[in-house]
Amino acid sequence: VNFAYKEDHETKNTLVKIRLCPSCSYKLNYKKEHKKARKKDTEDRKRKSKNIETDGKKNRKSTSGDKDKSDCTDTVKRRADEKKTEEDELNEIVKETEAWKGGKKETGEGETTLEVEIEDYFAGLFA
Repeated sequence: VNFAYKEDHETKNTLVKIRLCPSCSYKLNYKKEHKKARKKDTEDRKRKSKNIETDGKKNRKSTSGDKDKSDCTDTVKRRADEKKTEEDELNEIVKETEAWKGGKKETGEGETTLEVEIEDYFAGLFA
């Protein structure tokens, strides 16, 4: 993330790495994702209009069944790609939420956890 600050009355910029929870990450990247979606929509519209123009110029020898088959395969491929990207996004969100949970680390027999050390410390104080 680009971070702007002032030092000695001079504006400076630097890149900073940050860790965000999933909701904050969504908020930070909203504009970028929104632009991607709009770009994809415009590309789809251009592609459709291009297909309509080229279909009009082609010979009328091809049957509508061939056209339907190609449209179906394109649709199936597009849906499969969308499912993959959705699954990737969900996996990424799950990984991010697990990182924020932090989970308890297992310790070996000789190692003590922070909680045990704190309890021992307070036991020594009050004993």
